[in-house]
Amino acid sequence: MSDNDEKHWKFIISISVTVILAFCGYLYTWNQARNDAQYNAQLERVNSQLKEFYGPLYVLTEAEELSFEQFLKHTRPNQGRAFWNVNNPPNEEQKKAWRQWISAVTIPNYERMELIILQHSDLIIEDDIPKPLLDLSSHIAGYKPVLAAWKGGDYSRNWSFTNFPQEVRSHLKERYVFLKNRQRSLIGLVTASNPNKLMHPTAKAAAD
Repeated sequence: MSDNDEKHWKFIISISVTVILAFCGYLYTWNQARNDAQYNAQLERVNSQLKEFYGPLYVLTEAEELSFEQFLKHTRPNQGRAFWNVNNPPNEEQKKAWRQWISAVTIPNYERMELIILQHSDLIIEDDIPKPLLDLSSHIAGYKPVLAAWKGGDYSRNWSFTNFPQEVRSHLKERYVFLKNRQRSLIGLVTASNPNKLMHPTAKAAAD
């Protein structure tokens, strides 16, 4: 091989290496940008789910439960949750206190819950609306005719037509914790040392 041929091939190899390195750099940059976009989209959705749906609902249901327990203890001590015990019914003053509490505390909380579900149901983790949330909505709706009757002076019924679904509390807590861990994972605060923390609550229930 002549000196000119050797120089020619060295030039071609040099150009080829430069082109390959430039292309690899482009691929890396493109892939990094795509990953960043996916990361940002996932983090944005998780943030929205926590801020606009699961966070407020979880806080409202827990606050409602805690405050209602205190109301029961104060108004009808030693009765537990059996406020309307047919064998030991509340007196007129206690009935009035019940209606005042439901109207002033419980219903405003329920209205906030209902608004969150109606306006942000697109943030639900599941593909369909879970039964606990449907039951909660039904319970809230069941109080509306009762309140209308109270306004007309009819106190023959004092509670919703459906019971409050206690399972909604665990339902919301599981998904809130799942999303908080998912959020930490996306911002690099959770390691892979405990993968169960990042398991979808539906999958976790199936595994159990």
